[in-house]
Amino acid sequence: MIEKVECPKCGCFNKVTDNFCWKCKRPIDSEDLERHREKVSREKAKRDNELRIQESELQNRLEMAKDSGDWSCFSKEELSKISESVILTTSFQISKMDIIKEIEIITSEVVYGVNVFKDVMVQVRDIFGGKSETMKKVLRDARKEVLEQLKIEAYCAGANAVICVDLDYQEITGSGKNGLMMLVASGTAVVASPQ
Repeated sequence: MIEKVECPKCGCFNKVTDNFCWKCKRPIDSEDLERHREKVSREKAKRDNELRIQESELQNRLEMAKDSGDWSCFSKEELSKISESVILTTSFQISKMDIIKEIEIITSEVVYGVNVFKDVMVQVRDIFGGKSETMKKVLRDARKEVLEQLKIEAYCAGANAVICVDLDYQEITGSGKNGLMMLVASGTAVVASPQ
């Protein structure tokens, strides 16, 4: 990107290498360049400070959410951004990375309910055979959510990866709880770096 300097007389931007403003023909001198560089430096410092404040606020919100278990203060986009840097693997190692530190075992849990009408269709399919797209979608959604939460737990613990990830599905049955599916994801939160 070509650095440009603003003409103090007309406000047009000129290349740093220009000797005169292309519009008003005013000479561009070293003082103009210095003023421009100071302005750019101030703007960069202001942006950096705003990013630091945003990062600090994000860390505070993360700590509060982790302590309370209430993640509703985050949008889906924010949660995705938080967790996108965390690597998940079912293996005990990560390809082309060294595990520097094992932090702790972490878990995340989700419980999904399947409504009565969906249950009826699943029972019909059990009798006659066939796939249940409804149950498949519920399981897929549960898996995506529990893995996303596992990444967030790892991030909050200071990890950048989770190894030995295990998914456990359990149907919760009993009085008034028929049709609930619980999914638990667990793994070891680690700090890993490229080899």
